[in-house]
Amino acid sequence: MQIDKTYYTNAVHDNYLMLPLKPGEYTLEALHVYRSTEDRATTIYPLHYKFRIVSNQATNLGTITFLPLRNTPPAEGRYLKLLVNNNDDMSAYLRKQYPALTASLRPNAPVLASDVKFVDASLIETMRRDIAREAWLWMEEPNTTHYVGGEVGTIAKLLRDTRGKVAAIDVMESKTTSAMRSCSGHDDRFVCSSAEPALYFVKDGKIIKRPLPAPAKNVWVHTYPPHGLVLVDQNMTVYLSQNDGESWKKYVWYKKTDPLGYLARINFTNGKNGYYIYSTFTVDPLAPEVIYSEYAREGFTKVEIPKMSSWQRLLETAQGLLAGPHNTDSATENAKLYFRPTGRSEWQMRRLPGKRCFFLRHEKENSDNLLLQCDSKSFASVDSGASWTENAAVKN
Repeated sequence: MQIDKTYYTNAVHDNYLMLPLKPGEYTLEALHVYRSTEDRATTIYPLHYKFRIVSNQATNLGTITFLPLRNTPPAEGRYLKLLVNNNDDMSAYLRKQYPALTASLRPNAPVLASDVKFVDASLIETMRRDIAREAWLWMEEPNTTHYVGGEVGTIAKLLRDTRGKVAAIDVMESKTTSAMRSCSGHDDRFVCSSAEPALYFVKDGKIIKRPLPAPAKNVWVHTYPPHGLVLVDQNMTVYLSQNDGESWKKYVWYKKTDPLGYLARINFTNGKNGYYIYSTFTVDPLAPEVIYSEYAREGFTKVEIPKMSSWQRLLETAQGLLAGPHNTDSATENAKLYFRPTGRSEWQMRRLPGKRCFFLRHEKENSDNLLLQCDSKSFASVDSGASWTENAAVKN
């Protein structure tokens, strides 16, 4: 982050920019954002936001949001920069995390910066619709999902036509600007865990906020039928509910002493009789990569999978369990997909129709037909990935 001619690092705390400054006039010139946890290169977002610091007062610039401009090539990096009033969320955060500091402020709540313009309600809805559209396109199952969640408190319902295509996006009122970091749903059920963190349930067309079953910094959430809900926290502790979060039981996937960051990938998938929890990266050499629970039981078993340096998802069909795609480091070798037939313990390796493959997913709801992207081409399979044919259809 650059303020005037000074650069600040480690100024982000729990998704908020928090920085003590002396009274005076300042300009937030730019944000420098790391592209990923592995890549230390940064993307620079020029801002030029002026603000004033007053003694014994907290100045709030709101939620800074960048929206890519539609119909422009991603390489151009063109975007809208918007400021959203998040004073209620910021006030709650300060009261919770810094009670003594908050009590000393005059007034006790943050004061919105007066030199910048915040977006109005109608533009917030438009912004959230764009956020929802982007979140939907990057979901594991874009062809079957009914709801999406995203940044700036975005929760939206996808309205589909008789062919199952998304015809419109209905933005719901979440009453928060906190990012929805992990979301899951099936049928008309949908739950998100937010950056606060808290849980947001969609019920009877409205959004209901509930606390977590235990204190946590980062939470990944998953729903399973008929009323099941499972959470995994940053220490790989699992919280399980069979009644939509009314009561919980606690399990330990793996005792993690070095907490996971919110960018870590904790994944879930539902099968015919139960659900899987897994990580597609090495959390710890001793940690099970995949655990499984039947829907009607409260307990987990370890699932052995082939050793892979990188892989993308686990998916169950009527014929068996799939793990992959696994893109190798070879320039001449096609990507791999591993298949374990139902009732068997041995895995079979299947070659995919390209070297770089992504987006393994169901073609539509209640179907075992699969879709896949390889080397910028779309492929389809009707036999659990044993064979693939090039498909001209696009996502959605």
